[in-house]
Amino acid sequence: MRVFFCWWMFLCRFEFEVEENAPPFTEVGRVTVQDLDLPPHDRVAFYLNRSASGGPRMFRIHSDTGRLYTLRPLDRELQSFYLLIVGIRSVSLRSSATAQVKVTVSDVNDCAPMWVFPRSPDNDNVHVSFGFGLDEVALTTLVAKDTDDGVNARLRSVLELRLTL
Repeated sequence: MRVFFCWWMFLCRFEFEVEENAPPFTEVGRVTVQDLDLPPHDRVAFYLNRSASGGPRMFRIHSDTGRLYTLRPLDRELQSFYLLIVGIRSVSLRSSATAQVKVTVSDVNDCAPMWVFPRSPDNDNVHVSFGFGLDEVALTTLVAKDTDDGVNARLRSVLELRLTL
């Protein structure tokens, strides 16, 4: 997404997306700026505001190009997005402005489903015992969850019946 920084506005916005577990130094996006001054007065420097929650520990911005990079793999199940404040300084005029950057962490299928009910020690097989009566309809309800998102959180199970007499 390309948005021009406006010196007369206080805040411009950028939105980027990065896949969770991407290796360190993965490029997330580029914050762009347009300074209407003539060279050499059009040089700017980008920086991450230290007050942005998690930003300086998880991301880095190249001061000359505005390219935003991850510093470590991100985990969507721990934090699904980051709000960063990117600062920009005019090198020659010492004026500055800020932009809000939202980085959304997209999901990969990296979490195994867990049985919620009934609990299973190995989380692989669930054993359910029941008595057979003529008026019984529902045998039990099985509940499982997956902390992934969207289609990665869809669950499919196989029911295997073993009848013993």
